[in-house]
Amino acid sequence: MSRTHMIVLGFLHEAPMHAYRIGQLIDSKHFTVWEGIKIASVYKAMQSLHQKSYVDGKQVTEGNNPPRTVYHITDKGIRYLGSLINKFLSRTDLPGHEFWLGLSFARQIFTRKQFQKILQGRIQFIRQITDCNFAEQCEELIAEMKLPIIHRHMVKLGKGWVNTELEVLQDLLSGMNKAEYDDFFKE
Repeated sequence: MSRTHMIVLGFLHEAPMHAYRIGQLIDSKHFTVWEGIKIASVYKAMQSLHQKSYVDGKQVTEGNNPPRTVYHITDKGIRYLGSLINKFLSRTDLPGHEFWLGLSFARQIFTRKQFQKILQGRIQFIRQITDCNFAEQCEELIAEMKLPIIHRHMVKLGKGWVNTELEVLQDLLSGMNKAEYDDFFKE
């Protein structure tokens, strides 16, 4: 699955733009750091997406600048984006921030019911992995001098992240039926 394809299509789903502008957005949102997306990979992804008819473009001249190709996502591209996001959000081997990256491009991709199922799946996944007695096991290993004491703080940090994500997911799940969320969903 291509994270770069998802990001490029996600930006094009919001508005038509040229590849350089997408690169600027990726840079400004620090995806180069957080997601390892290089600006050059945007151009490569754009070529691939264009060849597969997921995007289409036309030459536009602005002022005295040389012509640039402004791309827009096609209906086929929207379906592909939905498929990428769905696969991305369904994976359980991704770190939490990557789940939220996928979610950030999900506007107008899912119905409320589909979105609810995704959130419930994430909540269930987090609860499953936190139901184990990892903290107790960690404390035992620290007491036996098999783990450094710093792990106690790492476990505390992890619990904080998990609790915060669960709280945010629950808030999102309970608030998604409000009118202010209407434009987020495909109906």
